[in-house]
Amino acid sequence: MLNVYQHWDPLQTCVVGSCWPPEFFSYVNDSKLRNLLEKIVTETQEDLDALARVIESHGVQVFRPDISNWQRIQYN
Repeated sequence: MLNVYQHWDPLQTCVVGSCWPPEFFSYVNDSKLRNLLEKIVTETQEDLDALARVIESHGVQVFRPDISNWQRIQYN
């Protein structure tokens, strides 16, 4: 693991991503596959939330993307 401690340029802001909600995969007909995809995004979102909390605990401002309008996505 690489550790870098630089007093002249501390991290002030950071962007931490987000996952589609489990409902995003409602179009998948295979229930076994759909359940697996839902589990993956749920666990990934939990990990991203934990990462954001750790970063914020060090005084860094964290921005998260707003994907609340995921239903409006159009597929070509």
